[in-house]
Amino acid sequence: MKPSRKVLPSPNDPPLALRSWHDNAVHAFHLTEVNPEWGTSTLTLDIDHIIEWVEKPNTYEFRIVPALLRFYGVFALKFALDYSIGPIAVKPFQIDRIDRSPVDNPYADSSSIQSFRWTIPVNSPRGELTFEASDWSLTFTGPAVLSKSQVLTRPTSRVDV
Repeated sequence: MKPSRKVLPSPNDPPLALRSWHDNAVHAFHLTEVNPEWGTSTLTLDIDHIIEWVEKPNTYEFRIVPALLRFYGVFALKFALDYSIGPIAVKPFQIDRIDRSPVDNPYADSSSIQSFRWTIPVNSPRGELTFEASDWSLTFTGPAVLSKSQVLTRPTSRVDV
């Protein structure tokens, strides 16, 4: 199945629901802004965000931009990856998609911040991230690059938070 993608104009346009996250590589994750009172933190994923699949004869190239994908007010984090099924190299894992659904909180009042259940299935290796969080953001950290690979090589992670 050929993913339908167009060049994305910015980190905020189009919104999360209209973006394709398929095959975005995750080089690192980082927990910051820990709030012991609420038991939350900010989860940052250092990703290669594929903004365009460029069709070539019998193949594809990929326009990729390095980016930081952040989720705010994260709690109930479950992180599972299984590199033992394979053979598969231990390399940056790749997102399949990102699903989000509202969470009903019986203890929240009308002034409370809306929370969402986030599910990020991982297609290589097998795995999944799930958590609750109130919001997200995407920040491009470098220029877009045209690549024959879906994963950019990096000397170090860009999780400089």
